[in-house]
Amino acid sequence: MKKMLVVMLFLSAALSLQAITLEECKSLARKRSPLVKHFSSNKLISSLESDAINTNYLPQLTLEGTASYQSDVVSLPIKLPGINVSSPNNDQYQLSINLSQTIWDGGITKNNLDIEKILLELNNANTEARLYKLNEIINSLYFGVLMIDKNIDLIRKSQESLRANLTQISSLVENGVLLPSNRKSIEIEITRLESKIEGLKKDRAAAVASLEYWIGENIDSNSFEMPNVGELGELSVERPEMRIFDASIALNNEAKDMATSSIMPKIGFFGKFGYGNPNQFNFLEEGWQGYYMVGIKLNWTIFDWMKSSRKSEIASIKSSAVEYDKADFVRNVNISAVKDKYEIEKLLQSIDYEQKILSEQTAICNEKFAQLKNGTATATEYIIEQNKMSQSEINIALQQINIEFSKINLLNKYGK
Repeated sequence: MKKMLVVMLFLSAALSLQAITLEECKSLARKRSPLVKHFSSNKLISSLESDAINTNYLPQLTLEGTASYQSDVVSLPIKLPGINVSSPNNDQYQLSINLSQTIWDGGITKNNLDIEKILLELNNANTEARLYKLNEIINSLYFGVLMIDKNIDLIRKSQESLRANLTQISSLVENGVLLPSNRKSIEIEITRLESKIEGLKKDRAAAVASLEYWIGENIDSNSFEMPNVGELGELSVERPEMRIFDASIALNNEAKDMATSSIMPKIGFFGKFGYGNPNQFNFLEEGWQGYYMVGIKLNWTIFDWMKSSRKSEIASIKSSAVEYDKADFVRNVNISAVKDKYEIEKLLQSIDYEQKILSEQTAICNEKFAQLKNGTATATEYIIEQNKMSQSEINIALQQINIEFSKINLLNKYGK
C-alpha cells in the first residue's frame, strides 16, 4: 500500500512538472465549448431533412372521401320502348385511394439533396467561425501568463543579485567603511521587489483561473511552454469564414440548377382505386360499385414567361455578391496583417537596441557598485542603476515573448 501511494505521488509530481502547451489549451477550450454540440445537431437535422426529401421517390398514398347531395342529376330527355334507364341518385358517396409515384421529376429531388448537403457545410462553417474566436481569447491569456512568469523570474534574479551584494555591503558597514543607511536602502529595495513579485503572482493566479474556466480543467502544471513559431513565410487566408463564402456560392449555384430543373418535364405513375355510389366512371351503374384507373402522366412547363431564367440570373448575381464579400474579407485580413508584420520587425529591431543598452547598463551598474564599496556612491544611486539594468533585461525578455505572440496572432488572422 505504501509503495502504491509513493508511486501515485511520484506520478502526480511528474505530471505537475510537465509543461502545458498553447495547442493543448486551445484544443481543450474547443471541446469545452457548448458550441461543439451544434455539429451533432446540424448532422442530425441534415439527415432528417435528407430522409424527408428522399420520400419524393416513394409512392404517395392519399385517402379521399366525399358525400354530397345534388339538385340535378343526369337523365335522358326521352323514353325508349323496352328500355328503362334510371337516373343516378341525388345523394352520392365516393371513397377512393389515390396513388402517385414519381418516375422522374426533372432533377428537383437531386437538387434539394445537394442543397441540404451544402446547408450542412454552411451551418458547420458558421459554428467553426464562432469557435475560432476562442483562439484569440486563449492566446491572450496564455501569453499573459508567460509574460508574468518571465517578469517574476527576472525580478527574482535582480533580488538574488541584490542579496549577494548586500552581504558585501553589510561587511563594509560592520567594519565602519559605509554608513548603515546604505545597507538599509538595499534591504528596502529587496522587500519592494518581493512585494512586486507577490502582486504578479496574484495576476498570474487570475489569468490561470480564467484559462482554467475556458478549458474546463485545472492546470496543475506551473510551467507554460513557450511556442516557437519560426519563420512565417507566405501566408494565405484559410479562416472558417472562407468556408462560409464558398458554401454560399455553392448554394447559389444550386439555385441556378433548381431553376433549370423547374422547367424540365416531369413523368409520374398514378392510380385511383375507389368504391362509391354511383360508379364515378360509369354513373349509369346503380348501387355501390368498385372502380379504378391507372396511368402515366407527363407535366412539362413549355413556357414560363422567363421565370426560371430570371431566377437563374438572380442566383448568379447573388454568387457574384458573395465573391465580392469574400475578396473584401481577404483584403481586410491582408491589410490588418501588414501592421502585425511591421510590429514584429519593430520588436526585432528594438531587441537589438535593448541588448546594446543592457550591455552598457551592466557596465554602469558594476561600476556604481564598485563606487559604493569605496564610499564614493550611495546605495540609492546603485539601486537606480541596478533597476535600469533589470528593466532592460525585462524589456528584452518581454519583447521576445511579444514577437512569438505577434506571430501567433498573425497566424490566427490567416486561419493557421
